[in-house]
Amino acid sequence: MITVPSCSAHNLANSQDVEYVRNAIASLEGLNGTGELLIDTAKRSFDHSPALFQRTFQSFVVHSQEEQVGTFKADLSRVKAVMTAVVQALHYRDQHQKWGRWQVFVPSLGSEASLIHKRSDGCEAFRELLSRIPYVDQPTAEPEVFKYGSNALDWGWTYRLTFYAGFVVNAWMLRDDADMQEKPSMRSAQ
Repeated sequence: MITVPSCSAHNLANSQDVEYVRNAIASLEGLNGTGELLIDTAKRSFDHSPALFQRTFQSFVVHSQEEQVGTFKADLSRVKAVMTAVVQALHYRDQHQKWGRWQVFVPSLGSEASLIHKRSDGCEAFRELLSRIPYVDQPTAEPEVFKYGSNALDWGWTYRLTFYAGFVVNAWMLRDDADMQEKPSMRSAQ
């Protein structure tokens, strides 16, 4: 497990969001065997808090009984909060730099139109662009659970986080005009 220094307020402030995101990831298809085992943890969490189960899957729609396929609306603000915290911690650990402004995109999530009806969600070109960034893989203790790569582009850092070999998150620095004045110092050695 990767750890970074954190005050208890920041460490505990998003614990309910972390639980929500973990349980939502556990319900997705395309995870590796380790990720499939996560459903047992999610089930215990839902047994402990039926209200959390209801909030997580209140929008669930069954699309195929035979294939056990359905969709639900993920709370993207909670996903973004958790993934922003993760990338902030990784960036601080690797680059020794606090950076609070990140954009998060989850190419693993799609719309009902794209997942069930096989129609475009308008993000295919953007997903392709993000997949072509040459990320430098960083060492992790259990890459079957979590691995990540980073890259220092001309305008700042970008990251690809991969959970259970199937849930991918991209994050990149957001900058404003004042930040552009510091551009050379942002390109720390990898």
